[in-house]
Amino acid sequence: GLGNQNILQGGETDGVQFGYPINKNGLQASGFYMAPSWDGADFSIYGAAMFGPVGHNFDINVAYAKLNKEKDWIGNNGFVLSAGTNIAKNLRLIGDYVRTNHDGNNTSKAVRLNYKGTDINSPGSFGLYTRYINYGANGQIGGDDEWGSLQKDSKGWIFGVKYVPWKNVEWETLYETATQDMST
Repeated sequence: GLGNQNILQGGETDGVQFGYPINKNGLQASGFYMAPSWDGADFSIYGAAMFGPVGHNFDINVAYAKLNKEKDWIGNNGFVLSAGTNIAKNLRLIGDYVRTNHDGNNTSKAVRLNYKGTDINSPGSFGLYTRYINYGANGQIGGDDEWGSLQKDSKGWIFGVKYVPWKNVEWETLYETATQDMST
């Protein structure tokens, strides 16, 4: 996906991504080529990204993506700016801003607060999260819809829990309260 919360692009794809270390702390530059594989996708995406730590307790995930076709209902390029930080022990704050070059309603924003987190090698580990979303109708290329809960042109809250009952098994349940503008 592109961005910390996979809003710009996070759906199923086939492709390649390569990275190059920028520093010894884990910051990387990356190039990618992806061809979405969901039904009806007839385009590919290519671009550049940079992700990793940029300071003490602060990391970024930024990307610029271009489509291989003319501007259409999703525009033909977009970018994502993401950042994350641990604000306290077991509390992580993540924010994403996405913009495409579509003619209108072309931004998406999301803020997420995580408490703890799961480790698929540690049965009994768990995590809780809350997330505020404000997705424009044209504010993504192929963002992850998280089992249908994240629709274009919607805004609202999501509350979730993740749990590892057995090694290599992660269970997740979420509740969403959001509105969607069907007029656009």
